[in-house]
Amino acid sequence: MILESKALVLPVFFEGQNSRLFQLVSHFSASMRLALIFREISRRMGKVVQVQIGDLIDPSANPDLHDRQALMDYLRHETYALERRLSLRRRFVRKLSRS
Repeated sequence: MILESKALVLPVFFEGQNSRLFQLVSHFSASMRLALIFREISRRMGKVVQVQIGDLIDPSANPDLHDRQALMDYLRHETYALERRLSLRRRFVRKLSRS
């Protein structure tokens, strides 16, 4: 859809991970995955979840992103790169709080 519509993409990284049960079920059943997503969300209610928002990505500006797999690999890489930015920010805040 992204390639066909020439849409811009906004990468967003949410800290944390889903349960092992959710990850396992996700490989076998889309309907069970959907049912368990509500369990995953309820586990995080009332808790702080760190979010890192990246810069808009224009896939049409990069000629290397001409097929779906290349685009998905690139978007996955850029999204997980946000995790590193979140980690650096957290370390910086801890360092400031100690001072």
